Amino acid sequence: ADLHQRRAGPDGEGGGKVVSRGGSPPSTIKQSHPCSAYPQRVASGSGLNFLQPPTYRGFWPSYFLDINVTTQQRFLEFNDAIKLTRDDPAYKKAREKDDSVTGDVKRAFSEAGHPVIDDFIQGSLGMHTGVKRKGEDFDIDRAIVIDSANAPDDPVKPKIVICDDVLVKRGFSNAKIKKPCVTADYLSENLHIDYPVYRTSAAGLELAVGKRGSNEAQRYWDKSDPKGLKNWVIDKSIYVGSADAKAGQFYRIVRYLKRWRDEHFGSDVCRKIYS
Repeated sequence: ADLHQRRAGPDGEGGGKVVSRGGSPPSTIKQSHPCSAYPQRVASGSGLNFLQPPTYRGFWPSYFLDINVTTQQRFLEFNDAIKLTRDDPAYKKAREKDDSVTGDVKRAFSEAGHPVIDDFIQGSLGMHTGVKRKGEDFDIDRAIVIDSANAPDDPVKPKIVICDDVLVKRGFSNAKIKKPCVTADYLSENLHIDYPVYRTSAAGLELAVGKRGSNEAQRYWDKSDPKGLKNWVIDKSIYVGSADAKAGQFYRIVRYLKRWRDEHFGSDVCRKIYS
């Protein structure tokens, strides 16, 4: 009978090398799995389990069944295939579009009397947890910060500047003002963009809350700490020893879970599940 065992590895669920003791390798057995993003367990004739690779849209390494390759190495290859950063070649056009639109936003804000004093990337790209979503658009979360001395009392006004004076004029579709940000799609570049607006305050930053048509009670500047959240996620000082390795493992696990989310839920639902 075939005997196959698994050893624990830091990233794999159960992880480890697949060790074959006699008989044929597990490649001769096929079984579908509802979560094709992860190795699946298939019972052999002996009643023990071994890892069976699913077909995952071309992302799994070709040597998945190589018994000399650890499960940890397979997960690292999988991470390299799904991770997304601003420096990724696939993100080049989105990055260029982001830089260009941000420049227009700064000029429009300056003309409106509340110049931009800071801007930064937030969301998954800012926290090193971005993933490629096959067939989906790229997301850009660009925070815009203005000084409280020049900020209008009505938080919707600067959002209207972004929506009407920049995004609509540049040909973005579905440009709209949502409660927490301004959002739009650039279909020709497969790009989705979100622009939250903040103003400075004695306590830090305040988010412009409200949308077009909101009554006065629903328009307000709300205390927020996007940089604090970002810094908390990427802070390596919380790890004792091997900080870079431990932080890297945390980022990888988040990416694995996000890719699992994308496999199990439709795009409309995925947008509502926090990254």
